[in-house]
Amino acid sequence: WKSTDAECEAMAGLPARWLVRPGLRYYDLKNAGIAESRGRFVVLADSDTVTDRDFLEVSLRHLDRAGGELAAVTGRTRFVKGPFSREVAIAQLPNQSTDAGDTTHFLAHNVAFRGDVLREDSFRGGHIRLFPDTDLAARLIAKGFRIEYEPRMGVTHNYAREWREISAHC
Repeated sequence: WKSTDAECEAMAGLPARWLVRPGLRYYDLKNAGIAESRGRFVVLADSDTVTDRDFLEVSLRHLDRAGGELAAVTGRTRFVKGPFSREVAIAQLPNQSTDAGDTTHFLAHNVAFRGDVLREDSFRGGHIRLFPDTDLAARLIAKGFRIEYEPRMGVTHNYAREWREISAHC
């Protein structure tokens, strides 16, 4: 997929730049985008997720209203019904709860950060983690920041319609 900055901006409805970084792996791609970002907030939603209609509004409103101690807000992840959806949901618990509150982790496909806080730290590891990111979360918490879970900030993960499509998302 190749896109111009103008096409990317038109799709998002926001000022945007399309970055091409061949050869980088999962977290390296996220870190490259984070390093280039200049905004007050950084929001991550992976290409194999479909966000709820109000995903961006809920996440940014939540961060905007919070005090300076809140580094990130993460949301509820649902999975399309399929042969492995139950197993994937169990592996990524507790991001299935209907109760909001502080958390010690987030899923890197469904999270919004304060930009200034995230640019000081980064994701680590050159591999895809199938479980919640506890490393970055633990480092942020050790610095005195909080991470909140807000179930109204939702995505549906791995929207493949057939099992044969799953390998394209891995």
